[in-house]
Amino acid sequence: MIRTFFALLVLAAPNLGWCTSALQDTACNQAIRAVAKFVAPEKHKHEYYCSLHKQSAGYFVFRVNSRYPAPEGARADWVGSNLVGYFAVNMANGKVYNWDIAEGRLGLMLPETTRAAFSNQD
Repeated sequence: MIRTFFALLVLAAPNLGWCTSALQDTACNQAIRAVAKFVAPEKHKHEYYCSLHKQSAGYFVFRVNSRYPAPEGARADWVGSNLVGYFAVNMANGKVYNWDIAEGRLGLMLPETTRAAFSNQD
């Protein structure tokens, strides 16, 4: 009985970031590549990461952060992270858009994001 309940609980759980699809991973990488072109180099572009904010009809919406290395003398539990923004990636063509978090809708498209860039992973 307990095993059955636990199995149903696991199956009903939402995607918490540890269970991603290949398409979601590709979309995350696409968002990072697009964002890296428009953020100053001091933002540690090699250390961007994203987490799924939501999945809507035809789009993955990601929260993109940049990770900062610990300054000299920082405690072991120091966490350096900076919110870069929220971005939506079109699942069909890989185009990346700003996501208006307050309104919950697409904003402006980031230039130079195309299906070709979406299909050519680094």
